[in-house]
Amino acid sequence: KYAVDFDHFSPDLLNFDRFLLAAIVLTPFLQSSGSTWAGSRSQRRSKEKRGFDSGALFAGGELGLWMFAGYSLQSLGLLTTTAGKSAFLLYLNVKLVPIPSATLYRRKIPLSTWGSAALALLGTSLLCFDGGSAPTSGDILSIGAAFCSAMFILRLSTAAKEYNTAELSVYSLWTTVILCGSWVAIGEQPTSLQALIPSAADVPAILYLGLITTALTTILQTFGQRYVKAEKAALIYALDPVYAAVFSYVFLSEKLGEAGMAGAFLLTFAALVSQVDTL
Repeated sequence: KYAVDFDHFSPDLLNFDRFLLAAIVLTPFLQSSGSTWAGSRSQRRSKEKRGFDSGALFAGGELGLWMFAGYSLQSLGLLTTTAGKSAFLLYLNVKLVPIPSATLYRRKIPLSTWGSAALALLGTSLLCFDGGSAPTSGDILSIGAAFCSAMFILRLSTAAKEYNTAELSVYSLWTTVILCGSWVAIGEQPTSLQALIPSAADVPAILYLGLITTALTTILQTFGQRYVKAEKAALIYALDPVYAAVFSYVFLSEKLGEAGMAGAFLLTFAALVSQVDTL
């Protein structure tokens, strides 16, 4: 949000720069990764020479598609909504994960999930109409980003158990880089490579977004979800909007109104209710 508002980054160029940096940093892990990063399928393969794993490439490519869609919708949404509201709307991914999980893997949806769905819908409505104004396009885009995030979490929970963590992370990041680059080429139509290079004033934001919130979080999430099921992982991510609300208040002087606070509470409570039968 800070980069888009104050550093005047376009969402497409911002995502291209951050994911390119993260992909470059993590690519060496392809050669140095060992059994610590290996999934069950990788562990069954020869430790001396695993070679190229096409399955990991396709799995990482799919994850990259969901990653690109989620981050792009989030970045576009931040142009017309606040960071705090966006974070709580993105928190819908906690609520959405069990639904595609039941659809794709035919798991029975407990009654608590349907009850929490009603709470989440009410909470989302309160957030979108916070301050008495109609929902912005940014609110709608943030909800779309939440769905993409839910699909990423769900698909990652399966892929991380089968394939090498470093390979999945690198393949997903490079897929995102290619998609972001295509977006920049179509939307920005840069006339030279110089137009893609951030200015000196923009470097701190790119370094933070690329190294900390992209490279580090991608490798930690991919590694962690080898041991934590998707439903529980989504609940752990519940702290995201709490941190975002605090940071957006401290650094951007943003705060939710009464309706927004009530909506945020209902979304949080809905997520907790939906996970009762899955933990």
